[in-house]
Amino acid sequence: MTEEKNKKADILKIINNDFTREDLEKLSEEMKMVPLTYDFSFKRVFELNPKILKQFLFEVLDLERIVDPKKCKMKINPNELTKTNNNEYQKTLDVYVVLNKNIHIDIEMNRKYFDDIKLRNLMYVDKANSLLLEKGDDYKLLDEKFLYQLNLNAMEKQVVFGEDVIVPYGINTGKIYNENKKVVVKFLAYYRYLFYNKGTTKKSDIWLAMLTSESFTELYDILDKILTPNERNKIIRDVVIMSNDNFILHEWEKEKLDALVESQMKKRLLQEGIEQGLEQGLEQGLEQGLEQGIEQGSKEKQIEIAKNMLVENINIETISKVTGLTKEEIEKLK
Repeated sequence: MTEEKNKKADILKIINNDFTREDLEKLSEEMKMVPLTYDFSFKRVFELNPKILKQFLFEVLDLERIVDPKKCKMKINPNELTKTNNNEYQKTLDVYVVLNKNIHIDIEMNRKYFDDIKLRNLMYVDKANSLLLEKGDDYKLLDEKFLYQLNLNAMEKQVVFGEDVIVPYGINTGKIYNENKKVVVKFLAYYRYLFYNKGTTKKSDIWLAMLTSESFTELYDILDKILTPNERNKIIRDVVIMSNDNFILHEWEKEKLDALVESQMKKRLLQEGIEQGLEQGLEQGLEQGLEQGIEQGSKEKQIEIAKNMLVENINIETISKVTGLTKEEIEKLK
């Protein structure tokens, strides 16, 4: 009971924005941080901090080459927002952002790998692209609009490369037909690797590495490199509150349990497949070996008979008919 009271007191201290890194170290021992790679937490934190979401997008997608961030207005599509009513949590969609009415960004966090993930993303882009123009608009206006499907992949083992960009591309011409519409795939584990193993100082890399934070103190340390103290503390406060939300905690634990069950099922099916394959291979090997042995034994017997008939000076044609050996084989025996 005392531990629970202490935890509540520590949480309250952080909520009141009166905390230090040492306070976060203590809190990390008392409770787990729900990671920002978890769908609900990512949406909750960034929707509560639209200015920081804007910074994130400008760095990760290099939007300054298109528009000045100081003159850019941002709107988060209310139909895509995470619901605050617990009964509506399952109705959440991706975070959908519009900048200056002409830059549309759909953000999706993936913790699980799907074989058709890129095909699915292209489908989302096509769907969003169809909504860029209103009835009666000239299709040429599409040249003035930008559409990004930002796919943040949080699968742990995807560290081979960091980014993949998918655009309409002509195989024969080698021409990119529309750079304004693209799927940008970011593999977060790669950026974590760059941050901790290569010491990257590139802001976009640090933003993406930040999403992989596993504790309040780690999140604090990474945010300290890209945000002001006030912005950093605001994010920390929201993450702490979210990590104490009973519904989010329940859904997060459920997702982890589902992933564990799925992993165990895959291992079991793999093991069963290996065992079945070994058993079938053994049976086939024994059967094939027996057939080869009989065949080899029969051949040796035929050769022995042929040798005896040659000793008796029986003609080759007769020996061939009796043993089944070819005349060439019998000639070699002579």
